[in-house]
Amino acid sequence: MQARYGVSAVDVVQQPRMTDGFKLALAWIGASLTALIVALAPLSASLFQGRYVPIGPDSFYHARRILDAVADPSSFFQFDPHMHVPEGSLVIWPWAYDYVVSLITRAAIALHLSDDPMAVLVHLPVLVFPLAIALVLVVCRALRLSVTATLLALLATAFFPLNQTLYGIGNIDHHFAEHLFVLGSLAAGLVWLRKPESAARALTTGVVLAMAPGVHPGLFVLQIPLLATFAILWLRRAPLPDTTRPFAIALIIGTACIAAPSLALRQGHFEYYTLSWFQVYIAACTGVLCVLLSRLPRSPGHAAVIAGTAAAMIAPIIGQILLARDFFTVSVEGMDQISEVQSVWLLWTRSGSIGYVAGMYTHLVLLLPATVLLCAWRLWRDREPSFILFWSACLLGLPMLLMQLRLQYFGSFALYVPWLVLLDGWAREHSVGRMKVKPSHVHAFTALALGLAYAYPVNARLFESHVVAGDPNYAVTSPLYAPLARACERNPGVVLANPDDGHYIRFHTRCDVIGNNFLLTRQHAEKVAFEHELLSLKAVDVPRRAPYVRYVYVRRDSMFFSTPEGTLEFAPGDYAALPDLPLVRELLNADATNLPAGYTLMYELRLNDAAGAPYARLYSIDATHKDP
Repeated sequence: MQARYGVSAVDVVQQPRMTDGFKLALAWIGASLTALIVALAPLSASLFQGRYVPIGPDSFYHARRILDAVADPSSFFQFDPHMHVPEGSLVIWPWAYDYVVSLITRAAIALHLSDDPMAVLVHLPVLVFPLAIALVLVVCRALRLSVTATLLALLATAFFPLNQTLYGIGNIDHHFAEHLFVLGSLAAGLVWLRKPESAARALTTGVVLAMAPGVHPGLFVLQIPLLATFAILWLRRAPLPDTTRPFAIALIIGTACIAAPSLALRQGHFEYYTLSWFQVYIAACTGVLCVLLSRLPRSPGHAAVIAGTAAAMIAPIIGQILLARDFFTVSVEGMDQISEVQSVWLLWTRSGSIGYVAGMYTHLVLLLPATVLLCAWRLWRDREPSFILFWSACLLGLPMLLMQLRLQYFGSFALYVPWLVLLDGWAREHSVGRMKVKPSHVHAFTALALGLAYAYPVNARLFESHVVAGDPNYAVTSPLYAPLARACERNPGVVLANPDDGHYIRFHTRCDVIGNNFLLTRQHAEKVAFEHELLSLKAVDVPRRAPYVRYVYVRRDSMFFSTPEGTLEFAPGDYAALPDLPLVRELLNADATNLPAGYTLMYELRLNDAAGAPYARLYSIDATHKDP
């Protein structure tokens, strides 16, 4: 039959519809481009006087360790004799992150992508942000979210304010890599439990969990949700994967391989805060318990065997559990002054503004109690192993997010993905039957709610003024580091300074420092306290108390104030609210023509150039004036 215009019906070719896979690829590309844009927003904070600098004090320390290995891989150190002098200090951060990043940097230089190692380093977090987006996509697909809900999850991840910091240019601290392993371990576990008969997926899950402590020794906690999932399935008499044994073998052997290059392990350490025998032991405990749960049917006798085994395994680590409690409860002396260990509640009460907290966590933080209840309810109700793992991971991550700002990446995904699972599932269930709803309407409502929750923090983050190196004190004191570096090249020595400047000194010079802002071990706290003790002495007493000190760097404790408009005003001085320590006050106020005996003024910085009072000074101490 001829159509009216002479076209046969069989000649009409239907346009092919986009598959879900193609839509998801487009969603990932769009969210990744968004992530790259927001991660590059703080570029001005990482560019200083025409060169790249890290952002955040700890990033400076990682950069020093990485750059040394870039210049000479054999010089990579796990014991640092130049910090916490005179005895030096075992580097608590594992070898894998810094060493692998140094290899990536060397490869980029060898491929002529850049001839500046710092240019490669500062862009690395930005470039791996799309990997985090991809891992969230895998999680969403394992949870059977629709394409639209998955897109919302990807955008929520890209715009999440603290993710913008984690993956922001210059943030080369290891936290972004920790976040990748949080998402990676969850994605691997979900994919395995969706197809539990797959030995390859079981091995992959074991390897990912084994690699995680190579980035941070505390990432052994990522094994807890999977172990909890196995325990819940066992209690419910649900079948457990037959491929548990390959998983356990991969986890134990993989952890041993990751830990083998660690100096802490080779020295026989057994502690949670270094990559040591502790992590290998925990992997063995997880592997053994998972195998027991998968092999022993539920019965009173088997329950006694498993409980007895678990109790025997816990006994050797009780001491480490107590030490970890001190870290999580911020009981280490001086630790409560570090912003990244503040809890959500403390951030709220100290700032007096929910907007301040929402600026980091979004307004979804207001739903935290409801989110925890939602996850607990779904954990009780759901029977699928993959969903049990997901809700277990949320119930581990959310309390950690609440405890400390630096632990937010354990639970940031749980602020929005559970609600997407709930609303997307509800839309699917009610799209048929008597109570019909259009999924598009539910997704539009969800997008609007997320937009409202994200609007203020995203606007604040994207358009805020960025501080060089993330620390206003850095830019105004950085001219001191060049003369200090030259002095230490001629006469290596120890610098007495504010502990907050320790990482900057190590990055810019080859000088030794007494303390820095690491506060995880007893030695760390003791060194900070000792440095404060020295800065509280009279100048003439320092050589007697610490004869190894060759240089003294003093600066005002108070140098900036926040104006009502939200900008920083440079006004260094000795203020009653934050008074300078006695040695700082003495050396800053000293007449340059009448200095304490043995002290030589090397360099100084004055307010309004040479017209104002000194706000930072660098001294050397003559060795002949030191008591033996």
